[in-house]
This record gives sequence, structure tokens and C-alpha cells, in this order.
Amino acid sequence: MGALEELSSMAGSLTNPAIEEWRRQGKPAVGFLCSHVPQEILYAGGILPVRLRAPGCEDTTNADIYMSRLNCTFVRSCLEFMHTGRYPFIDGFVCTNSCDHTRRLYDILRETLDYRFLHFFSVPHKVNGDSTAQWYRDECIGLKENVERTFGVQITEAGLSEAIAVYNETRSLLRQVYDLRKGKAPPISGTQMLNVIVAGCSLPPQRYNQLLAELLDELAGREGVSDYRV
Repeated sequence: MGALEELSSMAGSLTNPAIEEWRRQGKPAVGFLCSHVPQEILYAGGILPVRLRAPGCEDTTNADIYMSRLNCTFVRSCLEFMHTGRYPFIDGFVCTNSCDHTRRLYDILRETLDYRFLHFFSVPHKVNGDSTAQWYRDECIGLKENVERTFGVQITEAGLSEAIAVYNETRSLLRQVYDLRKGKAPPISGTQMLNVIVAGCSLPPQRYNQLLAELLDELAGREGVSDYRV
């Protein structure tokens, strides 16, 4: 199985063999919804960050008890999966104030479910000099300390640097794949690119980087698509 086929096969499911292997080793995983969450802090603590989705959610009966049906269907679907045990591989959750819906989700989880780890990560919505930077810094420190306290780990400067390097490699590899889509005959379609991105939501970053590197090698000698629709 090539890298593109393997990544695409993972895009439609909540879990994958890499998560299962991670859990078999006794390592924790923490879910999150928004890109504001600094995954590097979690990963430096030996925790797998998993960006939650709710593929195949057809009903939100349980979630509708706590959220109006006028609320975001994505947040309600994730809440439905939480309340019906569809995330058995998750030990906790990080919520942010990215929108009112995810902000309220934190309150609901705090009152209705007993997660081992639950954290609210508040992010500034406006850049305002040093005060904004200090706010974000304090929030990162708070997340780090909560991770250390809950999971009994120590997040070191060296560990953070290593985690940052891993995630920066992910960003660099993804940019290279995106750059291939700028040509007149891109070797990877928009649908395939979306599958690649979605698969990365629940893969350990080092494994994801390995697959992205293999994908770039595959695409290097691939004939591009020229009869696509814009």
C-alpha cells in the first residue's frame, strides 16, 4: 500500500492502527477541536494530541439535551460521540474559546463527564502588543502544568524543543505537498489532499511525517491531473 492510499484509508475512520499501537503501549491521548491548541506541549509530555471529528454521526439525541439544535452541528456531533462512548481512546480534552459553541462545550463536559484530564485553553482574539503575548504565554504555562500534574510527567525545555521540531517538520512537508498543487497538472487532487490532512488529525506526528515524506516521493514521478474542474 502506497502512502497516499494508506493516508486516504485513515481519513474516514476515528481511529487507526497507529493510535491502537500507541494505546497498547499505555500512552495517553488527549482530544481537541481547534488549531489554537499547542499540540507540542501535549506531545512533549508523551501524550498523543488527537483532533476530534465525528464521521458518520447521524443523530445527536444525547447532545441535544445539553445544546440547542441551533448550535453548531459539528460541536454537537462531537458531544454526541463523547456521551455515547465513541472516543474510548481519549483520556481527556482541551477546549478553547475559539467560538461560543466550543466554549460552552467545556462547561458541559465539566458537569456531565468524568474525564481524567480536562483543560480550558483561553486564547486572545486580538493582538495587542506585549500584553497579548504574556496572556498566551501564561495559558501555555497553565496547560503545561496541568499536563504534568495530571499525568505525572515532566515537560522539559529539551522535550519541548524536540516536539516543536517534529511539528515544524510536519508543516514543512505539508507545504511541499501543497506546492505541488500549484502546477497546471497537479499530481494530487483536492479530495486526496483533504484526506491527507484529515488523516494527520489522529496520527502520531513522527509517523505522519514518515508518510508525508513517502507521499512526496510517490508524487514526484506521478503524471499530473490536467482534466480537472475548477
